[in-house]
Amino acid sequence: MGKKFAPVSVSSEATYAYTKYEIALVLDTTGSMAGGKLASMQNAVIGLVDGMMGLGLQQDQIKFALVPYAGFVNVGPDFGPKVKALGIIADTGADWLDQDAKAPVPQSDLPSNFSRFAMYNHLGVKWPGCVETRIPKNNVLHDVDDTVPNVADVNSLFTPFFAVDEPDTAWKYPNSYLPDDGTPIKGKNATEADKEKQLSRYGQTGTYVKPKNVVEAIIQTLKWKKPKVDTSPSKYYSNKNDPKGPGFGCEVEPLVSLTSKASDITKTVKNLKANGSTNMLEGVMWGWRVLSSREPFAEGASESDTSVEKIMIFLTDGQNSFGNLNNDLGSGYTSMGYLVDGRLDGMTAASSGQTNSALDKKTLAACTNAKKDGIEIYTIRLEEPDVGTGNLLSECASSKSHYFDAPSRSQLAPIFDSIKKGVVKLRITS
Repeated sequence: MGKKFAPVSVSSEATYAYTKYEIALVLDTTGSMAGGKLASMQNAVIGLVDGMMGLGLQQDQIKFALVPYAGFVNVGPDFGPKVKALGIIADTGADWLDQDAKAPVPQSDLPSNFSRFAMYNHLGVKWPGCVETRIPKNNVLHDVDDTVPNVADVNSLFTPFFAVDEPDTAWKYPNSYLPDDGTPIKGKNATEADKEKQLSRYGQTGTYVKPKNVVEAIIQTLKWKKPKVDTSPSKYYSNKNDPKGPGFGCEVEPLVSLTSKASDITKTVKNLKANGSTNMLEGVMWGWRVLSSREPFAEGASESDTSVEKIMIFLTDGQNSFGNLNNDLGSGYTSMGYLVDGRLDGMTAASSGQTNSALDKKTLAACTNAKKDGIEIYTIRLEEPDVGTGNLLSECASSKSHYFDAPSRSQLAPIFDSIKKGVVKLRITS
């Protein structure tokens, strides 16, 4: 051509690929988060949400859900049914809740088939919205799998949280809100007959007969006295002074299911309070449930929709804890009842190391099942030096690069920014 050199130029443009994002923010709000850690987490999360919403994506491209967790997850009190006397009014409340206590849940106080919603109503206290861990049945792992709740399988329904009245013994139990009345809770030794007698603490007089319908429930109410619930602050735990009563332990903000309204997420994040102990299992499970297309929250896109990225961002600042105590019940009231109820791998007596290890195992199983279902998981360990917790979160994450260790709360904002960059997909358009 007669020339040794010729100028050449090229240009390209990258834009955001048309991918839909469903992101669940699963956030530790336990008592150890109080102060600067909680504030740093709130700022980092709001920064992530605002940053994602500021990318110029179309409104239907991105949705967020928020799952605050501590010892329990609060699904929202508005899902509860309406109650007349000691009976449930038909066709009210969510059908995925075990409204009539049909599920055979081992516990230390209320008789079988005695509705917890009815007891809340009798005590004049509103159900705060927390639910308990489902119990596996045979090979169906309701506790670590997103099995669909179905009234035909009572074990698949969600049991409403109800913290029973504990013995009056000072500095042994954190939640005694009614006088023992000569019928103290018998824990693991309680028979069905014992539990019916224990109802006298709650105001039952005469012989207890299970009501078959609302009419019978109203008649039964005539045999009940209205007890006065002691709602004074519990002073048992040094970092917890919440009111005693059947709702003790459910001091956690209700979750927010998938929504394209970022303001709903940021508003709730700003309202988060630090309280309670660490139950990672329930955090992971409800983070998965708000992302899935299955009940109880079915806002998620179909799992077969390849245009949707389902992402869970899970943060904790502590180890799993069952809350073991040196008393006849073995623990405080948890999402698996008391330790003596045997709902954690059949253990009725165990050290805190054994119960925490069992919770870790279940948490990892939940993460593994969620990932198999198409959930991409990012995990963050905040100012927690425990090696076991670090290993658990690393294995829970979708890859080694999905796990972040933050020895300092000042690292949270950069971590969330890094996650945002890892989540958003780019494509060459020209």
